[in-house]
Amino acid sequence: MKSIYISGIVLLVITGALALLGGIPMILDPSGGLNQLPVAWLKASPLPNYLIPGLFLSLAIGVFSLLTALASLLHYRKYPYMTMAAGGILIVWISVQLLIIPVFSLLQPLFMLIGACLLLLGVLQIRPSTHG
Repeated sequence: MKSIYISGIVLLVITGALALLGGIPMILDPSGGLNQLPVAWLKASPLPNYLIPGLFLSLAIGVFSLLTALASLLHYRKYPYMTMAAGGILIVWISVQLLIIPVFSLLQPLFMLIGACLLLLGVLQIRPSTHG
């Protein structure tokens, strides 16, 4: 059980840090220039630039993943559910990305797998209720 707990924290920290590294440049330069992301990739979306994706990536994935890792370390009783939510958010993010952006990256299946792992790790950490 300890390896499941540690694996979840490690994946959350890696995901959170990488999301911030990817998202903050999109906020600072919504044209995508800092990350070398062509605005043309957003043509199939309602978004004019990378500001909203940068905010989502930084906050919903980056900050939330790091807060979930901290909640896990502090043994906050809802951390398994937070871990599952972090995995689900990551899966949705990559799914939307695959639908909108015309370029495939090996990072997409990697982060889809990480999202699935976080979902599974969260489920495995739910403790059975001692109430009736």
